Amino acid sequence: MTEQSRGPQRRLVIVVRADPVVCGHATEARGLAEVALTRGFDDVRIVTWPIETLKAAGLPLKPLDELLPYSEGITVERPGPVGDYRVPDGRHLLG
Repeated sequence: MTEQSRGPQRRLVIVVRADPVVCGHATEARGLAEVALTRGFDDVRIVTWPIETLKAAGLPLKPLDELLPYSEGITVERPGPVGDYRVPDGRHLLG
């Protein structure tokens, strides 16, 4: 078996509440993913909410047409919600 035909050797999965929402969590997730590639991970996944779900939640999104592409080796997955459809949001704690 050649090196190219094998699957990923080191995979990192990052689950983040809201990418690309204007907040530190989304920025930190992307930064962590980019650094992971330089630290020997060859497959990095960011799992987050679908864009339409984030829009419906009223969260402040970064301009989607201005986002730079992720580096090769980083995949953003946006599966449909399982169970509760609401995006967890700290605004609900403000009373």
